[in-house]
Amino acid sequence: LFSSSVPVESSRSSSAANLANGLALGYISTIAPIILIAGAAYFANMFLGFYGIALAAVGAISGFPLFLAQSVFAPLANNAFQMTILS
Repeated sequence: LFSSSVPVESSRSSSAANLANGLALGYISTIAPIILIAGAAYFANMFLGFYGIALAAVGAISGFPLFLAQSVFAPLANNAFQMTILS
């Protein structure tokens, strides 16, 4: 009634169609990152060979420690915030 998009229409027919559409949409959403990573690896190999691929790999994973620290600190900060609300 309010929306005529494909996910809503598949939800009306059955849950299996909704699941299949969700999986298809998830698979399609990985195309752009795969092309970007493959292109970066190709150009790194073209310009600097294996050294370029190594530099691209280090650059790709260099943000992981920051993400990990944030993921570890977030529950601690949330608990501290909840304790301040209770006191």
